[in-house]
Amino acid sequence: MLEWWVDLACPDTADSVEPLDELRERFGDALDVRLRHFPLTNHVWAVAAAQCQVEAERQGQGWAYAVRALHAIDEIEGPADYVDLAEHLGLDADEVAAALFDGRHARAVRDDHDAGREL
Repeated sequence: MLEWWVDLACPDTADSVEPLDELRERFGDALDVRLRHFPLTNHVWAVAAAQCQVEAERQGQGWAYAVRALHAIDEIEGPADYVDLAEHLGLDADEVAAALFDGRHARAVRDDHDAGREL
């Protein structure tokens, strides 16, 4: 298993998508990639992006959401843009917005971040 520690608002993380895709293509199902959240404080929308990605994962599109969010970094102006990304993927955008508003996935993001700091 490969743990991919991401900050979905980080250009450096965005640069890791292509090499990761190459690894996934090379190794196929033999490579189990687990996305882990590590939002950095200097990326203002990183926590919002992470929480929306967790909801997208719950809706079955977590990987696609993460990649799309990373490709859209330069266009993101706020949390509403992350909800729009969900809508473009055919997700229940209202549920993504509600999850962001009520913070239901904040603990999952925080737990990943804490685990990353411990490493």
